[in-house]
Amino acid sequence: MNTPDEDIRIAWANGTPEALHHAAERLAAAGCEEASILNALEKLLLEIRVAGADDATEDRITDVMERFTDWCREENRIRVNRTRPPVQPAPNVDQPAPSIR
Repeated sequence: MNTPDEDIRIAWANGTPEALHHAAERLAAAGCEEASILNALEKLLLEIRVAGADDATEDRITDVMERFTDWCREENRIRVNRTRPPVQPAPNVDQPAPSIR
């Protein structure tokens, strides 16, 4: 299985705008975390900026990134597993609270 970076680069090399959208959708459906997908897209965006890409070319990438945020219609959003901090167990309410001295 490819890394998110590899999948995004392969899709970009395909040359069609839809390929990048489909790659992000596949990664999300496979359980890839949002941060990993967005990092791969951001790396690509920064690289094409350095190479002198025009606004329309950048938009092809940012359009995909926006599907992970509230910057698109709800039905166009890409659903992913989000990285969450570990949940602390709730205190046992049946035990007395520790005394403070």
